[in-house]
Amino acid sequence: MSQSLPVLYTFKTVTNLSTTDYRFVKLSDDFTVALCGAGEAIIGIRQESIDGSSEERYINVAYLGTAKLTLGDTVTIGQRLKSDSVGRGVPSTSNTEEYGGIALEAGVVGQVVEVLVVPMGSLSA
Repeated sequence: MSQSLPVLYTFKTVTNLSTTDYRFVKLSDDFTVALCGAGEAIIGIRQESIDGSSEERYINVAYLGTAKLTLGDTVTIGQRLKSDSVGRGVPSTSNTEEYGGIALEAGVVGQVVEVLVVPMGSLSA
């Protein structure tokens, strides 16, 4: 049962992320985020868009607490999640990978589950 109690911060984005609900994002410039790719450092999880002009868009990013995340693979409760190539959560399999959340629910590809947000997380050797 999802409760989603995120701490949100509003960031600017220069690309249209309107079709990327609940995906990992990274810092790309001062107070600006972009969709996270595989293996990149995660700042948080994109939440809903905020109205803005066509040149400047603003989005809320969950950077602490719990939030919804779209999955790119099957996950189990307690797994550390990293970004795939399009910002979806997939299991972290190495002790050196960046991760951005811990699964609080199990799920499969395309499903939205609740995670504990862990910005800029990495496993220690």
